[in-house]
Amino acid sequence: MKPDSFRKRLKSYLINEIKVPNELSGLITTDAVSEISHESEAVNLTYMRIWAAVESLYKTGMFPGLSFCLRHQGKIRLNRSIGHLSGNGPNDGIYSPKVKLTPDSPLCMFSASKAVTAMLVHSLVALGEVHLDDPISNYLPRIRRYKSPTVLQVLTHQAGLPRMPLDQGVEIIFDYGAMVDQMLSLKPEWEAGERVGYHAVTGGYLLGEVVRAVTELSIQDYLVETFSKPLGMAYFTYGVNQDLVSSVAQNYFTGLPVTPPFSTVLTNTLGARVEDIVDLSNDPRFQSAIIPSANIMTTAEEAARFYQLLLNDGVWEDTSILDKNTILLAIRPQTRLKIDYMLKVPMRYSAGMMLGESPAGIFGPFTKNAFGHLGFTNNLCWADPDRSLSVGLLTSGKAVIGPHLPKLLKLVVEISKLSR
Repeated sequence: MKPDSFRKRLKSYLINEIKVPNELSGLITTDAVSEISHESEAVNLTYMRIWAAVESLYKTGMFPGLSFCLRHQGKIRLNRSIGHLSGNGPNDGIYSPKVKLTPDSPLCMFSASKAVTAMLVHSLVALGEVHLDDPISNYLPRIRRYKSPTVLQVLTHQAGLPRMPLDQGVEIIFDYGAMVDQMLSLKPEWEAGERVGYHAVTGGYLLGEVVRAVTELSIQDYLVETFSKPLGMAYFTYGVNQDLVSSVAQNYFTGLPVTPPFSTVLTNTLGARVEDIVDLSNDPRFQSAIIPSANIMTTAEEAARFYQLLLNDGVWEDTSILDKNTILLAIRPQTRLKIDYMLKVPMRYSAGMMLGESPAGIFGPFTKNAFGHLGFTNNLCWADPDRSLSVGLLTSGKAVIGPHLPKLLKLVVEISKLSR
């Protein structure tokens, strides 16, 4: 066997990847109607460098489908997709029906949903219906503990309830009511406020019930009323109606096998192995459930549109949706940069957002004022007021470790080169 052939076979055995053709043009769909023409050759080259970085990310073979939207200076500069909605996963056969991904195809935001849920709570804070320093028990009297966390402590991952209650199995997340009952009786791992530890799934159910208690609406209905409908979203809901499940992008486990210590950290944080989470996310019950921390279905453009609303001081097309001070409160740092107890990496949080940092952070270099959220595992949605930009990057490839990491870093670096 030739050395090159052996290396290719060894690589295919070790890593889950898709087949990437040399020519990508047939896999790329551009929303030419929404993309604004560029003002000058120099500006055009800047955006093209960013798109080249997106293509380079796709070429790693970690993403069966990838959708990207960049808004800069209030205008859509890039709104494109590469790859497939389904049928081109690492283990899909050559005869598997392949459905092309388009910019209008919904993908799951996963944990990037948390920022949206947080802004729903902040909208109620602005109305005086919710107070961040109130114990959750003020709104949820069924809560069964002597000292409940405050609303702010839930938003900042300090509530002491980071892990899923697994005595009924991870599929309990499909049953919103059962999950809420579990959360209301769950014993905290630490006293609220004692430490910062990422609440991957749990906190959203408590926040969802606060919304219900105050508005008498489900958090789904309140999301539609507050953001989805006023912003003209086609999707942007927790899950989708069952008749739309087939339109949602299929998720695939890609990359190298996840081994300790990474697998230990992720299993403790997510409540299941990465591979099992991927399978769970393709279950129609997940795709049509209400999971406030983890399953908003939307497009990259809609995600960027949401962050553009925050950059616009809460105004969209001459309609005021949020108050400017509400947004400032939501993005104000609430924790200093420190090691997150669950994630084991340095993080800085506002009341619902992950924050950028200088000299380097999750949104690129010198992005201390940027705010947004990551989503399992390569979703990245954020706004950067210093650069007047909002970004939606949604992917169906769930690689933790793989050749995509340097390319993802390259992409956020290219985006950070933009100026106001």
